Amino acid sequence: QGLLGGAGAKKAAKKSGKRAPRVPKGKHVASYMYSTVDGLPLALKKRYQLGDEKTFMWCDPQNPDVLGLPGTLRESELPLYNIEDVVRLGKKKVVFVEGEKAADALKEAYGVVATCLPGGSASELTAEQMEPLRGRKLVLWPDNDEPGRALMRALADKLSGIVEEIVTIMPYVPPKGDAYDYVKAGHTKEQLREEIAVTPQEAVMNELPDGYEVTVPDTGGVVKFRFLDLENKPREINADIVVWREMTGAQRVSYSARQNLQSASARSGFVRQLSQHFGPDTKDSTKAWSRIVDTAYGKVQETQRTKSPDEPVMKRLPPGGNNLYLVDPLVADDGMTIPFGMGGAGKSYLALLVAVLTALPGGDVPNGHLGLDVKRHGPVLYLDYEASRARAQRRVAGILRGLGKDPDDYEDLAIQYWPGQGMPLSTNVYPVRKRYTELGAVLLIVDSLSKACGEDLSAQETVSTYSNALARIGATASISIAHVTKEEGSKYPFGSVFWHNDPRLTWYVHNLEQGEGMGVMVANRKSNDAAIVRGELGYKFEFTGTDEDEDFTVTITREDGMEPPVKGDTLEMRVLKLLKGHKEGVTGKELQAALETDSIGGPLGRLRLKESHEAGITTENGRNFYRPAVKKEVPKI
Repeated sequence: QGLLGGAGAKKAAKKSGKRAPRVPKGKHVASYMYSTVDGLPLALKKRYQLGDEKTFMWCDPQNPDVLGLPGTLRESELPLYNIEDVVRLGKKKVVFVEGEKAADALKEAYGVVATCLPGGSASELTAEQMEPLRGRKLVLWPDNDEPGRALMRALADKLSGIVEEIVTIMPYVPPKGDAYDYVKAGHTKEQLREEIAVTPQEAVMNELPDGYEVTVPDTGGVVKFRFLDLENKPREINADIVVWREMTGAQRVSYSARQNLQSASARSGFVRQLSQHFGPDTKDSTKAWSRIVDTAYGKVQETQRTKSPDEPVMKRLPPGGNNLYLVDPLVADDGMTIPFGMGGAGKSYLALLVAVLTALPGGDVPNGHLGLDVKRHGPVLYLDYEASRARAQRRVAGILRGLGKDPDDYEDLAIQYWPGQGMPLSTNVYPVRKRYTELGAVLLIVDSLSKACGEDLSAQETVSTYSNALARIGATASISIAHVTKEEGSKYPFGSVFWHNDPRLTWYVHNLEQGEGMGVMVANRKSNDAAIVRGELGYKFEFTGTDEDEDFTVTITREDGMEPPVKGDTLEMRVLKLLKGHKEGVTGKELQAALETDSIGGPLGRLRLKESHEAGITTENGRNFYRPAVKKEVPKI
């Protein structure tokens, strides 16, 4: 769009040494009269069309053949288009568009008061031009392109505090279309009135299951923010933020980043990033994004400051809300449960047993089986940092067979496997929480604690970060499998004493070799709300075949009185018995601790050298595996 002409006509142009304006190429298609508030003509604007190109020329209204504004009149001194209607119809809303063609179309089709600036999107509103709008209700209608939206943003900023009300609308029109195209498409006055009525004018915030969504009105549409995975710290509100624009006819493009909402420098950088991403990156664009971001941040900050989750302590609890246990007595329903022990003690098998009993529909296994009372059945989310889904599947299938169930009938068993992939839980809260909520899960199992933390387990901050992650996920019942070293022995999990103080329940788990299986002994070391379980609980796991066999079966019985190995067994025999019950293999250090011996190297070396007709061991990647004897074939005579 070009504006030819300016101060003076041909004589003025000659005096200044400038070339006099010439009649533009193209066909003269329309003329627009700019008048005083009393209707006296001031300037005539002619529109010329050559193909898709449009050109404008100012002329003297008294003599349209004289090019340029009359006398010394400047474009910025002209009033708004249709100013006489704006003033005369002082109680009607004023619709502000970009060009005269759109203004005339609205006036003729709907009888509305429509105006525009003399210079189109390239001009600025002056104090004299805005004065007639003081105290009025204004509707801004940008062209469907970025220059049009930028113009209306600038007008909204200038007129804020001067007009009574500003509503920015963007009914559907093609790209680069305007109000003229809306009228031409056959829309009615009632439809336009509805567009104005339903256009959001104030920022609105809705709470999501995992955060907030804030909708901020912007010229030509709205800007939406999603604040996810919020984390409050002193002087910090951290959130994953996703931003996108919803505009008529525009493709959705989003931008995301994690930001501290309390940091002024982070906010400024975020504004710059949004301005560059959505473009055009100009001073006006940065100013607009600053306003939009401030509005969205303010909504979330206010909610975080005033959020009050308190409720009467004696208010009636929902059904099941008074359960101390999810699985009595092993798993608490209102906090963290930590089973801890040396590697190879049977902790993972025990956790999978609990997972199966919890995920099975009530009635599939008699309640109280193995002395375990499942208070709530439901989906389980299993976060595994140690093995693979294939191994978990084989073990679950073996446990199902041991319970008399055909695994083929339980392909949809509600145990969902989530590989840890080396990502600390605290950095993966949002997707885990989303999935946990989608499943309606009742139990979260983390195997194992050390890898899920990814930091120094001896630091109290590591404990706080991990327990806060569980709380943010919403896992009221959780099992976090932990390890010990020989120094801690059987009292506490490895690391900070807070790994003992924070959980509701802790259990020391150790293994007694039991011939063809393993005896998993469980000793209660902490119980917050109930008496410590006296004595050790015993669970005997007997294995039929290996976990690679199709009919691999794990038969589990409750045997609290299991005894340690019979005295007189050699250390080599004890090693073989232990390895036979651990198809996943056991490291030398784990063997040494489980068998409570100071040295294990000698027996391991001798067992590796055993002939094939004798039971021995093989070692791969630092783990030792049981190797059964191969019966010698006796030659036939």
